[in-house]
Amino acid sequence: MLWRHDFRSATRLAIVQVLYQIEISGQPCGAVIAQFLTHQEGAIGVDEEAYDIDDELFAHIVAKVDQDHGSLDDHIATVLSREWSMDRLGATMRALLRAACYELIARSDVPARVVIKEYVDIARGFHGLEETGFVNAALDRLARALRTQEMTSDRSEKDSEVNAAIGQ
Repeated sequence: MLWRHDFRSATRLAIVQVLYQIEISGQPCGAVIAQFLTHQEGAIGVDEEAYDIDDELFAHIVAKVDQDHGSLDDHIATVLSREWSMDRLGATMRALLRAACYELIARSDVPARVVIKEYVDIARGFHGLEETGFVNAALDRLARALRTQEMTSDRSEKDSEVNAAIGQ
């Protein structure tokens, strides 16, 4: 996986890892956060290296996603096809989509395209090309629904850049 080992990227990876652990283990969120912060040296990348994380941001997002997962699931379900449901997705995919959805809703200081790219990069570490494409498409649709103005203005700027690049 081509993954940037920066502070925020590592924090997002740790968030997905811990949300997965909470769902699989059934342990309380606070206990898993405390265990991670006490015993783990940070996010573990596919290279098995530990990377420093923003402990405060990590704990905040994990707690909020755990607390609001029902509402987040409702938002995510609106961008899934009729054949798919949240239950049909794997635990890793649910953790990843919930964390990204939370950031799209609550972290307006982070551009939607950054949220999408970061979580697509994380998806590459856990899933193949088809699933990564699914994450990209789902998050793009989610961002367009949750941040309509940003994504609309961003799209017109991107279209202008593309048109200029091809001489139109």
